[in-house]
Amino acid sequence: MSDEGAILFARYAHPPNALGYCGPPGAPLHRSDPAEIARQARTFEGAWSYLEYISQFIWHK
Repeated sequence: MSDEGAILFARYAHPPNALGYCGPPGAPLHRSDPAEIARQARTFEGAWSYLEYISQFIWHK
């Protein structure tokens, strides 16, 4: 995951995660460390599978 992709993921995943709707409790998506965000993104079971699926179309053209 690129740094820009990690920041974008955090921007959209943090609000529902903070309310307990998705992802693991306490995922540090509010931090600005892209490597940590990318590591935590893999623990979002629903979102991560969609990201992997979408990436097939972006990177395999």
